[in-house]
Amino acid sequence: MYKGFESAWQAHLANIKPGERNKPDLALRFSRFFEQSAPAGTGLRAQIKHQENTLGQAKAAWLDQHVTRDKNVAASGFTVGDKTRLAALWRERLDWLALAPQRRFLAKMQVKQKFVSGCGQDHPLENGFSWHPLLATPWLPGAALKGLARAFATHWLAWPAEDVQACFGDTPPQPSQAHTPSNMGGVIFFDMLPCAPVVLQQDVMTPHIGDWILQGDQIQQPLQEWQRLPAPWHNPVPIPFLCVQAGEFALALQAQPGLDQALFARLCDCVQEALDVAGAGAKTASGYGRFRCAMSHADICTQLQVEQEAREKELTQQAEQKAAEQASLAAQQAAAQRLALPEEVRLEYCLQAVLAELANENVLANYLLHKQFKTLLADYGLSTAQVGAAMWQHAELGKLLRRWKSSKKALQVRVLQIFPQPK
Repeated sequence: MYKGFESAWQAHLANIKPGERNKPDLALRFSRFFEQSAPAGTGLRAQIKHQENTLGQAKAAWLDQHVTRDKNVAASGFTVGDKTRLAALWRERLDWLALAPQRRFLAKMQVKQKFVSGCGQDHPLENGFSWHPLLATPWLPGAALKGLARAFATHWLAWPAEDVQACFGDTPPQPSQAHTPSNMGGVIFFDMLPCAPVVLQQDVMTPHIGDWILQGDQIQQPLQEWQRLPAPWHNPVPIPFLCVQAGEFALALQAQPGLDQALFARLCDCVQEALDVAGAGAKTASGYGRFRCAMSHADICTQLQVEQEAREKELTQQAEQKAAEQASLAAQQAAAQRLALPEEVRLEYCLQAVLAELANENVLANYLLHKQFKTLLADYGLSTAQVGAAMWQHAELGKLLRRWKSSKKALQVRVLQIFPQPK
């Protein structure tokens, strides 16, 4: 089984450019297909019989070969996580926040130095790594975040017991005790997931008093068992492990109904301070696991408001454009219907428009000379000659035009020049 997977894995690595990773394969390879089942005398299993520093080199070589692939990339780090999926997940978080910004909290936290989680998981490298089961990326479970925040509020900030219970619930029950809804607490802690691909790097620890740590309490005769005593002459044991070198994670919290809004705001500040000061994950005493706020909740809410306004403006413009298109289409259809009418009907419509201005001769003259009347003619597909002939034949309009022939008013003269009397 191992040989078949190993050949397929090597073929897959050959198709990957340096610095690029197929993220799910990387997590699967690290977690499930370590070379621990290889035949005796081959691979890392045979090398573990060598001295301690050789063992460390062998583990580092395995990470170089199967995880970081080449040493130059391992030195500078490499990214894991599907960019499209993580961007979609962050978009979902933003939409989730927009539904209830007062009862929900969202911030983007950035790794300050390095972050590692899951070192205590069993792994042949002696240091495991916590991979998200679906995203194949580093993550911090919501339960771990809740435990960190509870400890920080209790021991660092000395919160009152009633506030701790309101936010975090009762003291976690023993395994033999049943969980009840009453001890869940008033705040939901979501998993901290990456907002974008994160950078992993191979790091190393070099303990040199391992025997003292593991067997120091069993020493009976220190002079005869001096090898177990902590001393500077012991050889350091290099133990490689993976850690997050850089990345941004989404911190999401939600207040349950009934929780005081001011207390929820205090809790949000407490969680951010805990991540910044105490750190999360493993090796926090060595400075790992610190996060700083890269994008605050207020900035995210402002961004959502700007996006909402832009979306509403775009929808308004689309509605106006659609209305204009519909109006234009209706006008075209109406024009087509008008042009389909018989000529005598179209002439009748034009004459009715002229008769509507007959009460005042000056107004009528201006109307006949105005472009509005020319537009009317174009809408009905008529020429000035056709309309002029109809006007001279009309009883009232013809009488008026004959009277204008003897007039010397400039407007009336111009009208007669456009609509001369047919011969």
